[in-house]
Amino acid sequence: MRKLLATIADARGGALGMLQTMLAQVGILAVNLATGILTARLLGPTGRGEFAAAMLWFMLPSTLAIAGLQSGVVYQTRQDQAKAGSIAIAGLLAAIAIYVPVAATCLIVMPALMHGYDTEVITLARLATASSILNVVMLLARQSLLGTRNMHFFNISSAASPITYLVFLVAVLPFHNLTATSAVLAQVAATAVVIVPTVWWAARDWAMRQVWPMAVLKPLLRYGWRAAGIDLAGVFYSNVDRLVLVGLIAPAQFGLYAVATSFARMIYIVQAAVSSVTLADLAHRPVDEVQAYIHRAFRLLFWLLLAGCVAGWLLGGVLLRLIYGEGFAMAVPTYRIMLAESALSCISQVLIEAYLATGRPSYPAIVQGLYSVTLLAAMLLLAPTWGGVGAAAAMLGAVICKLFFLVAGLRQIGLSTPGLLLHRDDLDVVRKLLGRPPSAPAIP
Repeated sequence: MRKLLATIADARGGALGMLQTMLAQVGILAVNLATGILTARLLGPTGRGEFAAAMLWFMLPSTLAIAGLQSGVVYQTRQDQAKAGSIAIAGLLAAIAIYVPVAATCLIVMPALMHGYDTEVITLARLATASSILNVVMLLARQSLLGTRNMHFFNISSAASPITYLVFLVAVLPFHNLTATSAVLAQVAATAVVIVPTVWWAARDWAMRQVWPMAVLKPLLRYGWRAAGIDLAGVFYSNVDRLVLVGLIAPAQFGLYAVATSFARMIYIVQAAVSSVTLADLAHRPVDEVQAYIHRAFRLLFWLLLAGCVAGWLLGGVLLRLIYGEGFAMAVPTYRIMLAESALSCISQVLIEAYLATGRPSYPAIVQGLYSVTLLAAMLLLAPTWGGVGAAAAMLGAVICKLFFLVAGLRQIGLSTPGLLLHRDDLDVVRKLLGRPPSAPAIP
């Protein structure tokens, strides 16, 4: 067991790298669950809604600014790792140029969208927007770690942020009651603290002789432009429900929706593990190897997520009330819909990685664009009447359509449609991850 754990800790990709990331995500999940319980129980539905509304603006500008660039940094670094530092710096310069007008726009439209919130909460949201530049630096540094396949420090950095956030939250409690303001400030401070070691870890893999960043900017922007639609749709997907609901429902209802969604999306640990390894592993491989990898990941994920959804439907409602309190019991229907939606989103992301790895990001970008239009239309149709449940139903319907088109387009990149029946090789991968020998070949 000790040898297996050491092997997993040193992995820089492949199945073991994926397992390393998944184990890290399990730890992050536990920490996020602790912070979620702490904020939900101490803030209550109304305070939790105010906190979620402010934190929306901490993530939104930064994720918009790096759209396309985060995939571009990984892809271009995998093509020529000696230029990793130049690529990361070029990506940061491009992201900052995009971030400034995006953040300014958010500051302008924010008061209109948050018309149902107090002035203090809107001021807090403005502070979160201004602080979101920290996320730009953090996210691009982590993508550089992925590009050099430094999974060890990537996972440490990913875990350090929520752990530091939890420490800061607990440190606040002896001095005064937790409020939405102190919770947001703790998140900003945690991000600022973790940036320094993350950038240092990324820079350790950079070659001493670097190409001038402008020399790698053009290919980075060319790839990033084609992949931007995918990331923008992902940002849209992650935030459109909250952007629509924040102006439609009361803060308490918004808090119920935020808890239901975050609890359902714990299943994203699977997507995070797969996405962090897949592009870095496949960006330089021939099509037949890409197909074998994607087909196997598709099959294993399908059955793993199906089991997770069944367990979540049976036990999730009880756990949600037990963990967060009876005040959040009304969030259970939304949670169950979002659990199915989250599982399908994980499977969709695996297929998107196939397009990115083969250098063909345009088709999934178009699919993501159509998905965004469909989602917005469904959201505006269902959310005003049904609130959080309507928003969740709109997201489930839209992701089903997206998955259909992603599967249908695989032949454009030379891949066949993956099946659902598990193969002997799939089980051998599982045995390898568990440290067991593969099954013996069948005797003819």
